[in-house]
Amino acid sequence: MKNEVLARAITGIDDDLIVSAHRPAFFRQRMIKCFGAFATACLIFVCGTFFLSPNNSELEILINGTAVSSQPVSVMPHERQIAPTANIITVPLEIVSNGDLTIMAVDGTIEVYSSQTNERISVGQFCKTKDSVTVRWIIDDPDHSQTCKMRVNDQELILRYEQTTNEWIITKSED
Repeated sequence: MKNEVLARAITGIDDDLIVSAHRPAFFRQRMIKCFGAFATACLIFVCGTFFLSPNNSELEILINGTAVSSQPVSVMPHERQIAPTANIITVPLEIVSNGDLTIMAVDGTIEVYSSQTNERISVGQFCKTKDSVTVRWIIDDPDHSQTCKMRVNDQELILRYEQTTNEWIITKSED
């Protein structure tokens, strides 16, 4: 008698009950596929943001509206830079950046001003800022045979006197 009850119990299971017992595995597989698609989308978003966003280290250095590059740019004719009573060269630079800036005068001093408010930020040989700035690079008592250097992030600006044209020129070198 026990076998008959057991046989009826096994064969009497409703088909809907059997199907419902298999659905959690179906939903788990579907959740795993959705999670995999979501993780892939997140990875693509992060990589795209990293590689396609503007590089914060990019900056542009201008003197009198001309970009400073590896090609020499005239600062000004020698006669207009040196006042009759003082032997000083002032190099007006505009540094445009969308990230952190570290400015260091190896030779001379710098006066750093905010490009937006024209308020003085720093005076000395070193300045750290996050905004575009205007810089006055001041060299006291320059020697025509001397090269003066200033660093802006990973770029080095070199100021030297060009004997053939009788003017001070500036160039940029990248490390």
